[in-house]
Amino acid sequence: ETSNFDGVSINVSSGIEQSKAGLHNISLNGATTQFTRSDVSANYAPVNIGIGYTTSLNDKFTLGVLAEINPLNTKLGTTSQYFAGVPSGSNVDDTIKIHGQWGISLVPGYKINNESLGYLKFSYLSTKIDQTPVNGTAATLRNMNGYGIGVGYKYALSQKWQVFAETNYKKYSDKTALVANSILPYTNSAVLNGYNVLVGISYKF
Repeated sequence: ETSNFDGVSINVSSGIEQSKAGLHNISLNGATTQFTRSDVSANYAPVNIGIGYTTSLNDKFTLGVLAEINPLNTKLGTTSQYFAGVPSGSNVDDTIKIHGQWGISLVPGYKINNESLGYLKFSYLSTKIDQTPVNGTAATLRNMNGYGIGVGYKYALSQKWQVFAETNYKKYSDKTALVANSILPYTNSAVLNGYNVLVGISYKF
């Protein structure tokens, strides 16, 4: 008998996600400065669309692969600049936005019974993060890569339809870039991490 979880599936999920970003290690010509920036964070509802494949290793264990994208653009907030702890003024504020999020995951699972599957999720992640000065200076664009770790539960409504719930933690590698400025270019390092709690539906072919 074919397992309810084996085969190719299309998945759609949403829920609540929190991402936190910062612009750290500000330097001028390679020299450390007393400039700092406030971190920003936002709660938002992602829309994850994925295609996956799952196969049974035996009567209890499964192994899946999953590719997902979130096509939404999300503004995380506006970061303020300080010098030696003193605000520099709103004219040097920057907005932080993430977009182009995608991931590829390895998904080992354990069949609790024929309708229920518990699973882990190990992901390679990528996203774009934009730093845009409010004074009109050109945006600084960065591609950031990272990893995700998650745990979930899936229930088979039928041979074709499944529902699932999962939670994931995400951590991206810091990315340093040269930032354009109307006075003097400088460098900083973007940092990004977050987590989510999602519910979704899956159709298996």
